[in-house]
Amino acid sequence: MPVLFAAFRYGLAAVACSVPVVATVVGILVLGESIALPTAAGFLLFFAGCVLPKRRAIGTLVRNLCR
Repeated sequence: MPVLFAAFRYGLAAVACSVPVVATVVGILVLGESIALPTAAGFLLFFAGCVLPKRRAIGTLVRNLCR
């Protein structure tokens, strides 16, 4: 049961981190926006901000799911 709770909790964080990505993809596909260097740099910073603080939790979750 703790693995399921951890997966659910991480799932919510993944959804929260994916909102700007989805918004950008929709902007590109629907509105015809282009990806410039600031957009790519912003994605890199955003990705680092979502993943780095949770790297241990992600590793634990993956190890528990692989058992």
